[in-house]
Amino acid sequence: MGITDFVQEQLGDVMYLQLPDAGEDVTAREPSGVIQSFNSTSDLIAPLDGVVLAANDAARRAPRTVNRAPYAQGGLVRLRVEGADAGADLLDGPGYEALVASSE
Repeated sequence: MGITDFVQEQLGDVMYLQLPDAGEDVTAREPSGVIQSFNSTSDLIAPLDGVVLAANDAARRAPRTVNRAPYAQGGLVRLRVEGADAGADLLDGPGYEALVASSE
């Protein structure tokens, strides 16, 4: 679980992350943490129901990692997903790109 490159660009420099701890349950479409930048403070919304396996402690200590590498070192949380059809309603890469393009 993390944010996309588009989102990190919109946020600007990330200054603070509040992430759920290992063992915590998260619920799809519900807040599971907070991301704060110079521009705003936003809830981190869980994409799926699951249990947190690990949170990125390195990103907690150096939040701007999210800006530099949102898909690698800046990933936020690893989840064990609950449910056989979990993720069926999530966008794939091309679908997300189309959504972003339509919002610009």
